[in-house]
Amino acid sequence: NHWLSVYNDEWCNYVSSQMHEIGHNLGLAHSGDGKYTYGDQSGMMGYSYAESDYPVMCYNAPKNWQLGWYNDRKEIVYTGWSGNVYGIADYGSTGTGDTVIVQIPGTEDWYVSFNRQLGINSGTREGKNQVLVHKRPTGGTYGASTLMTKMNTGDTYTNAPLDIIVNAIDLSTDPVFASVTIGNFSPTKSPTNIPNSTPEGTPTVSPVMINTSSPIKSPTNSPTNAPEDTPTVSPVTNPPTDSPVTNPP
Repeated sequence: NHWLSVYNDEWCNYVSSQMHEIGHNLGLAHSGDGKYTYGDQSGMMGYSYAESDYPVMCYNAPKNWQLGWYNDRKEIVYTGWSGNVYGIADYGSTGTGDTVIVQIPGTEDWYVSFNRQLGINSGTREGKNQVLVHKRPTGGTYGASTLMTKMNTGDTYTNAPLDIIVNAIDLSTDPVFASVTIGNFSPTKSPTNIPNSTPEGTPTVSPVMINTSSPIKSPTNSPTNAPEDTPTVSPVTNPPTDSPVTNPP
């Protein structure tokens, strides 16, 4: 961790060696896997490789956090959080409020990231398109990081200060992301007020006015008086004249 980097013979031809030593110039320590000091092959502070132009990859999450990179895509979790984590190569396709690196502070600092194999990280040698969990000594100064686990969809890691669950890794979207839940996260509660009870007033009754009833007056009665006069009586003419009283002459 000095301004001067010294390369031995052919190693100066290898891009990973150059990136590794420049990382030391920037104050970065090594990246291990708990067994080997250089064992974390997800970033450039692990092993170096005897290749002129490869591998194309960057530093891991603890190193990026220490360097102050992706500051507008960081999330610090103390109790619980759930959301999508994007790879550093997709940084330009994300927006305000999106997350690239998650830190869980504690006696050691823990980091959750999505190791997207694309672009500036297309040559990552370990944990391709997986969720990675690292830890390092607390604070932002020089300190070696350790790769603790590599996670796939449905995996749960319980050895960090907060449990880490990978809900899904969606490689079909653009940008690709990993859905992660950390700690005691509860989804937004349903509304506190339950729907109103049954209406206070009864529903409006059917129209007050009913259909008009049958005519008020009954039909005109049959004639009230019988005909005034009885029918004309038989003729009053006397019966025919009696046969003649006188004999004919």
